[in-house]
Amino acid sequence: DLIIALGTDITSSHPRFIERVVSNETSLFKNAPTPVEYLLTTGNIQDIAAVINVLNALALNKPLRAECIAGITKAYLMSLLEKIKAAKYCVIVWSASQLHFPHAELTVQSIVRLIATLNQTSRVAGFPLSSGDGDTSVNAASAWLTGFATRNRFNNGEVAYNNQQFCSQKR
Repeated sequence: DLIIALGTDITSSHPRFIERVVSNETSLFKNAPTPVEYLLTTGNIQDIAAVINVLNALALNKPLRAECIAGITKAYLMSLLEKIKAAKYCVIVWSASQLHFPHAELTVQSIVRLIATLNQTSRVAGFPLSSGDGDTSVNAASAWLTGFATRNRFNNGEVAYNNQQFCSQKR
């Protein structure tokens, strides 16, 4: 009953997202359209990493001295967490293909950790949107199945994640 759109304007990269997912008239469920809360940064897209990290800290009840993070107030982030906790089922959506900056996979990892933290007391899912290219899709599948971005290996049925050891640039 709540969708959080992170970081970028997902409607510019996925113009039919609202039509097909949020306010679909032919949906199996005939409830009112799902409210969408946009969490956009005022500056660079890289700022979303800081915002997600602050949300992680607030979700864990960690003290925070800053009152504004990347143009977003602490009060707004706290109210957003309250909306997520009050929702029956929240979905956090981001456009993985628009995360074009160094170490963006760490941002995805922070999103997944936020979802895991929130799932201790409520129901939250992650929904990465891709642009049809294979690398974005494999990152999304890896995050969905393992909780980690790529740079992992599977050994004896376990996932080993090490973003330095499994870096393709070092090979």
